[in-house]
Amino acid sequence: MPVALRSPYILDVYEQAASHYLPGIHAGRVIVFKPAEDSVDPRGWESLAVDGLEVHEVPGNHDDVLTEKAHVRYGPNN
Repeated sequence: MPVALRSPYILDVYEQAASHYLPGIHAGRVIVFKPAEDSVDPRGWESLAVDGLEVHEVPGNHDDVLTEKAHVRYGPNN
């Protein structure tokens, strides 16, 4: 698939998946790593976490959480 079509296609697939997602009760504790630059409040997940919700704020934005080396270990020796 050409790159010009790939991004809109992937975003459409994500949107369809998110619109049909129904979260269920989790029988344990839920741990959330929330980017400091993200305004979404993760406390809405509390009602689904039987053993509570633990929120850790990390520097950066949504993309940084998965790409910054400070937040991600790439292997057993890192």
